[in-house]
Amino acid sequence: MKCPKCKSLQGRVTDSRTLQSGTITRRRRECKKCEHRYSTYEKIENRLIIIKEGEKNTLKKETIQEEINCSVGNQLSKKKIQKLAKEIQEELSNEFYREVPFEALFSKIAEKLHQIDNIAFIRYFAYNKNIGNLEEFYKEAKEFLKKSKQTENQKQLL
Repeated sequence: MKCPKCKSLQGRVTDSRTLQSGTITRRRRECKKCEHRYSTYEKIENRLIIIKEGEKNTLKKETIQEEINCSVGNQLSKKKIQKLAKEIQEELSNEFYREVPFEALFSKIAEKLHQIDNIAFIRYFAYNKNIGNLEEFYKEAKEFLKKSKQTENQKQLL
């Protein structure tokens, strides 16, 4: 690691601590050349790429928060939305190595919203599925909930 003061590469770690429940490591360092002390932070980067209609974009927690916020309105606090988005992002990074199909993101957000608020689920589902009439919406939602329940039952068996 380069010393920020003298740019020397000769340094040593004097202290190392984990922060935010083990996701970040803070290291205190000291330059052997000029004895300047400084801190560095290491964070695991889980870069997920979302694929929608052949287009690839980086999946950010903020994007998930926006998706949730549009559906729930003022029903959930900002802190709860952030927690939910972090949960979704962690679950997706555990399920997928790098690339996440949009359908998987859609399903994960829809499942979480269905558990929290049915109206938010309906808003999110209707907006993202681009459904034109009520019968088609009912059919799609019923099918999604059936799949969701089957998945939940399979997880309980494991």
